[in-house]
Amino acid sequence: MIGTGATLRPLVVVVTPHLALAALMQAVPVLAPAFTAAKGLPPEAVGLISGLVGLGSLWFYAASGALMPALGAVRALRLACLGGALAVAAMAAGPVWLIGLGAPLLGICYAVTTPAGSEILARHTPQRLWGALFSLRMASVPAGGALAGVLGGTLASLWDWRAGIAALILPALLAAGCLHRAARGLGEPPPRRRLSAAAVLAPANLLTPFRSLGANPGLGRLALASLGLAAVQTSTFTFLTTWLNAGAGIGLALAGSLFATCQLASVAGRILAGALTTRLPLRPVLIGLALLSGASALMLAGLRPGLPGWLLTAGAVLIGASVASWNGLFLAEVARAARDPEVAAATAAATFFTFLGFALAPPAFAAVSALWGFPFAYRCAAAGALAATLVLALPPRRG
Repeated sequence: MIGTGATLRPLVVVVTPHLALAALMQAVPVLAPAFTAAKGLPPEAVGLISGLVGLGSLWFYAASGALMPALGAVRALRLACLGGALAVAAMAAGPVWLIGLGAPLLGICYAVTTPAGSEILARHTPQRLWGALFSLRMASVPAGGALAGVLGGTLASLWDWRAGIAALILPALLAAGCLHRAARGLGEPPPRRRLSAAAVLAPANLLTPFRSLGANPGLGRLALASLGLAAVQTSTFTFLTTWLNAGAGIGLALAGSLFATCQLASVAGRILAGALTTRLPLRPVLIGLALLSGASALMLAGLRPGLPGWLLTAGAVLIGASVASWNGLFLAEVARAARDPEVAAATAAATFFTFLGFALAPPAFAAVSALWGFPFAYRCAAAGALAATLVLALPPRRG
């Protein structure tokens, strides 16, 4: 069972930093109307900021083969919590140009959670529980988003948006402290290579994800499908409070509460999706989530002023339970499809393409919404989910 001590300890080790860094990742999108106004930027600039975060994650996934073996999974998570806190503090307190440095650093730190968490769970938990555990671990992402929506939005409305940022930095610092002795408790192996700046910065790292996909043919379609699913997810959450404010005419506090509702529904959705895989094959569950993600994007495209509060809340629940429940199942499929004995390397390679969607979709969404409006942009996101559904539904390749 999942509750056994041997399984619970590695799960807690990966969930705690993931939740804290997810809250930091959502801090700027949640507070986007106030943050962009204070920095003298247009509201659509939050898409460019999210794109910079995604680019940082892309670089990490390309260079993770040089970083992860040198740092170790738990040590990498601890450094990521400290670096993420520094990045968000710099973006909040510094001049505008620091966003160009802080946003990619935040993306790098958040990206650590995927290969590090997968390596820890794969090494310390039974494979029959991977679908449930990987999905449960990924439930910490919307839980962190809910924390950002409730805590950040409430403090911003009571005092100032900077108070919300400061409160969201604290969990990352606490997580770094909790991870200090986790490596010894899990028996983490010593580093497999020395940290080398030349290896980390080598341009050849950009080819690593493609080589890994070539060595693991089953990963190609999963990586391609994740591009469309990531585009829907990041477009939804990056612009949600901005679109609620502009499209429905509601204030930042209520928008933050709806964002939190959406994230909490994602927690339940990820747990339910993981539980379904104990009774159903994993791939059909992924296909169903892809269809629901497209429907959620179309629902946002139909947002209008004057909608009653109960309908907005119900919509947030439906969107949250569908648009961001696929991640853990995707990672479990990647772990199963990988021929590479290094689960972290295969995960990083596949997730590289996921974060390519995270990096490219927000700037594209911002440009489309500026030219043709938010409804049309969300319809384009729905098309990405449909494409992912078709890729996942293709019959498996024969050797």
